Amino acid sequence: MRVAPRLGLRGSPPRLSIALLSLQTALLGDSLLAPRMLPALAGAASVFVAGLVARELGGGWRSQALTALAVFGSPYLLATSHFYSMNVFEWLLLSLLSLTAARILGRGAEREWLLFGALAGLALLNTLLVLVYAFGLLGGLLLGTERRQLTRPWI
Repeated sequence: MRVAPRLGLRGSPPRLSIALLSLQTALLGDSLLAPRMLPALAGAASVFVAGLVARELGGGWRSQALTALAVFGSPYLLATSHFYSMNVFEWLLLSLLSLTAARILGRGAEREWLLFGALAGLALLNTLLVLVYAFGLLGGLLLGTERRQLTRPWI
């Protein structure tokens, strides 16, 4: 039986989390702790990346710590980072996309559009929600002051 992914699109469901689970099972075995290890690491990485986003947006150490603390205490992250599901990887990949977008727009590091595209492709292997994020970023670029980014060859 074939399961249709979200948004009513036909085809196979996103496969990143399934591939990570099979890799984790091959490396760590089938213990009780093993399926909880990757989500915990992804949740911790999400907290760290949130602090990096705050730094990239010009925040000092207090705002970085407050941002990391807010993400650490968020009910969504607390609910999804203690069992294996694709949602915790979605959070991490969207955080990494936000960090990359902040670096591109803040520093003018246009070559990082390649990294953004690679991360977006990886996130698409996990969930289709990244399309909403990408269209939101595109709309923000079109309506904002950074629309010159759309004329650059790196995008």
